[in-house]
Amino acid sequence: MDLQQPPTRMQPLQTNGRQQLFGRRFLRGEALQRLYGFFVRRQAYISFEADRIRTHFVIDPFLNPEASKALLQRQSDDAVASFLTAAAQHDLPKEVAEETDQVARQRAEEAWALYQTQLRQDVTQLKTGFASALHHIEQACIQTLQLFCAWHRMAQHACLDESVCLAASHLSSSPLLNALQNASVSKLGGAPWSGCNELAKTIYRQHIERNETLAAHLQALSESVREKDEALWTYLCDRIVMRNTSIEAFFSRADVYWRAHKPIVRRVLHVYLRQLLNDPKALRWDLCRLSDWQAEQNFYERLIDQTLEKEAILEACIAKHSAHWSMDRIVLLDKTLLKLGMCELLYFSEIPNKISIDEYVTLAKLYGSAKSAPFVNGLLDAVMNDAP
Repeated sequence: MDLQQPPTRMQPLQTNGRQQLFGRRFLRGEALQRLYGFFVRRQAYISFEADRIRTHFVIDPFLNPEASKALLQRQSDDAVASFLTAAAQHDLPKEVAEETDQVARQRAEEAWALYQTQLRQDVTQLKTGFASALHHIEQACIQTLQLFCAWHRMAQHACLDESVCLAASHLSSSPLLNALQNASVSKLGGAPWSGCNELAKTIYRQHIERNETLAAHLQALSESVREKDEALWTYLCDRIVMRNTSIEAFFSRADVYWRAHKPIVRRVLHVYLRQLLNDPKALRWDLCRLSDWQAEQNFYERLIDQTLEKEAILEACIAKHSAHWSMDRIVLLDKTLLKLGMCELLYFSEIPNKISIDEYVTLAKLYGSAKSAPFVNGLLDAVMNDAP
């Protein structure tokens, strides 16, 4: 959803803050997850189109004579073989097509055209992966701010009860949340927290309203309102939003990559906190505008483009350096890691090889099996040593 136009503009981060938010590791991780999903869907499309071809040559054991059965089976096998060859070579070879009969060739060409159409759509979506990540991170941040405001309102109502815990009292009187609420958090844009009011109320009652630990922590601080606001915000963000399983489920339903985006959301919220503490009127939310992160978008898109464009070369490189492993035995995630890593080693000369290898070994530890990291490290190291 597009952002509305709130009253004041949020100042852009300094360079070091930008690097901390969307560093190269984050971009590589986004490329890995989304490219892996692309490869999974691509294989599914291949299987689907091969099955579709076979449905055109269904043999009726009661109606088809033996000669007709043999012809249909041969046409089916030829059409499927032509299509699978095209999918493997990323093109429909003319010589292969000419060797099949006209019916089989027509079915193979139809399947190839449908497959290509679907792939083009997926590639377009794949290239917008970073923009999509920014959108989901932004939505999660804004919904968290809206949740803070919902708890702020609940605390204000709860404070009518004299037995309420000091945690709720601090929450109800927070100048920071009051400013956010008075500015109407809905002006920040994004989907509202509506529809989950019961969840917000339940979490408030269970973890905030009578939270003696939070109350004691806030009471032990100095009389500085700023210090109490910062401690309250940090507690709500780090100890509740980032740890509560129900909130985790809420965000996971909206964002399939939530687990990867979650630490970024936390960082953005803390940057926004510092922004508001320095200038309470700086309520404008434009931290996640794509135009402000063009260098990151360019790196992500270039990495995706080069990996897909050079895929045949990268496949051959993997095969060359994994002599004791057939390509079919290498799990898809490891193969995706290797393609991205080899792409950087071969086509991103401005990045030191050691840095690229270290980054993909780290990603292998995060996303792969126990054997992924040493396997990826060994092959990438071999490619580095083999490079001219």
